[in-house]
Amino acid sequence: MTTQPRKEPAPVNPQLTALWQVLQQGAPDIAGYSSRVAWLSGRIGDLAGLDPPTVTHLQLAGQFHAVGKLALPVVLRQAGGPRTAADWTRLRQFPALGAQAVRDRGAPAVAAIIAQQDEHWDGNGGPHGLIGPQISGAARVLTVAVAVVTTCSAAPGRVQPVYATALDLLAGGAGRQFDPTLVRLVLTLWPVTHPPALLLFACTSPAGDRRVAAR
Repeated sequence: MTTQPRKEPAPVNPQLTALWQVLQQGAPDIAGYSSRVAWLSGRIGDLAGLDPPTVTHLQLAGQFHAVGKLALPVVLRQAGGPRTAADWTRLRQFPALGAQAVRDRGAPAVAAIIAQQDEHWDGNGGPHGLIGPQISGAARVLTVAVAVVTTCSAAPGRVQPVYATALDLLAGGAGRQFDPTLVRLVLTLWPVTHPPALLLFACTSPAGDRRVAAR
């Protein structure tokens, strides 16, 4: 298995290419973070046995999963600081906003994955309260990848501790936020005591990524 991180897939049409350029220019911290989500989503999707077209859609969903944050005020995109109930309501809207942006640019399969990224295995997520297998397999993978990369982005340069924290988060959320079968697969193949070199890419984040909005 290669230890070199693969790049996020090239957007499938000029409209998505333009949207990616907007994200890179308007929020480079989110773009960098999203590139790692795309890469890790693809790796987990491969391990989970998703078919190649689905993995491609999944990687694109990882790449654009946070693009809806561009519609939010800059202060809400940044992690830290107090949040009002109204702030959290607006933050929870970004998956739907991003899904619509991607759908409008001719990628409905990618948009469908983005729209489900905050659904939880136990039905306590949103926006529709889907339960278990009602959530697409690709969206379940995206949820895991986002959790790992977000946790790792909180402490750049401290690879082993944050990697362990990320896997603890997955283990604790199995059957609640995360697909338990998917979590078992990740924990079995990527044990906390011996993280594979290829996974360390997901835990190597520029300090600027810490400005990604808190989930």
